[in-house]
Amino acid sequence: MNKLKKVLVFSDKPAQAAELCYGAAQLGEEVLAAVSGDRSAAEKISKYGAGRVFWLGAEQPGAIMEATVPLLADLIRKEQPERAML
Repeated sequence: MNKLKKVLVFSDKPAQAAELCYGAAQLGEEVLAAVSGDRSAAEKISKYGAGRVFWLGAEQPGAIMEATVPLLADLIRKEQPERAML
């Protein structure tokens, strides 16, 4: 199977990010991870196989996850992954 060039994963939960990174590594040559929430959690994502990690910022109390969508869309436009896993 030919691998995709770039696969982007996004999660606000570290355990899910680990699973997504593993799956992305099976599909793509380069794994990019976009993470929102606690910055320290974002810093740990690289150990799950992400070559580059993009921190989208801390979540504000009471904010809904949809507030992250514009940042994620900008990242997808910039990096142009062949697949995004959310």
